[in-house]
Amino acid sequence: MAERVRNLRHRLRLGRPQLAVRLGVSRQYITKLEAGAMPSKPVLLLMEHLERAALSPGPASAPAAERTPAQAVLRLIPLLSLNQAGALVSPATPKPAAVKHLAFVTEDVHSFALRLEAGSEIPQDLENSLAIVSPSARLRNGDFVVVRLRGDAGGPALLRVFHSQSADQSATLTALRPEIPPMHVTREQIRWMVPVVATLRYPLG
Repeated sequence: MAERVRNLRHRLRLGRPQLAVRLGVSRQYITKLEAGAMPSKPVLLLMEHLERAALSPGPASAPAAERTPAQAVLRLIPLLSLNQAGALVSPATPKPAAVKHLAFVTEDVHSFALRLEAGSEIPQDLENSLAIVSPSARLRNGDFVVVRLRGDAGGPALLRVFHSQSADQSATLTALRPEIPPMHVTREQIRWMVPVVATLRYPLG
């Protein structure tokens, strides 16, 4: 594994800090890998995507007719806290508050990741996980969603389970902790809402 990580850095012409940014981990984590430590499964999967990207021809070599505007490719997506996400006017706006980025395979150029830190809203089994959200994904009943409500300026975005009430175009947003009562909201009360397409544990270092 140590030689594999060094070879990947060499092929991509990256130092340890730059590779750490690509993988969403700390520089110290990369140092441990180069000393022989084994990566977590998510990190290993991202390494494999970077290895394939390093060995494949660049997009400029592909005929224009074969390119599509939305392809599932390895992207560096912004990594935010729920508090930072709560400050976004729209989930499709740039994420200048992000100080870290995460390598993730997605076709949505507006995807971003959220840190689910320990707190009163987050159940224990999801603490210190990442939620990957995709604004372009189709929203379905029962989906985990990240929602920003109107009238709570400065507050964090909320992680909820979405259920549509089609009769009156309202929605029920159920908290992941049973002691928190569900919220019944109208479309007008929702500033934005995006589905969570993946959750994963990740070493943020």
